[in-house]
Amino acid sequence: MRDSPNYRVVLDGELSLNLQMDGEPSNTIKVVERDAPTYTGQTTVDPDFSGTVLETAQKIVLSNITVNPIQVESVSNPTGGRTVYIGGII
Repeated sequence: MRDSPNYRVVLDGELSLNLQMDGEPSNTIKVVERDAPTYTGQTTVDPDFSGTVLETAQKIVLSNITVNPIQVESVSNPTGGRTVYIGGII
C-alpha cells in the first residue's frame, strides 16, 4: 500500500522532512497541525504600490491565491514613438 501514489498519512503537530520520491531529488514537505484554522480571507488580490499581506501563516489554505496582473497600456505619442503606462492610463 505504501507504494501506491495515493497513499496518505495523517500527522499531528509540525514536521519537516526530506523524502526521495520516484527517483526525483528530495523535496521538503512541511506538515502543519491538522487542527489549524482555515484561512477565510481574500483569495484574489490586485497589486498596488503599498503591498498586501494575506494572513495565511499557520492556517490551512483550501483554494488558490490569485494575484491579478498589472495593467499595462501602450499608446502612440506625438513624436512617432510609443508611451507605456504601467498600472493603466491616467
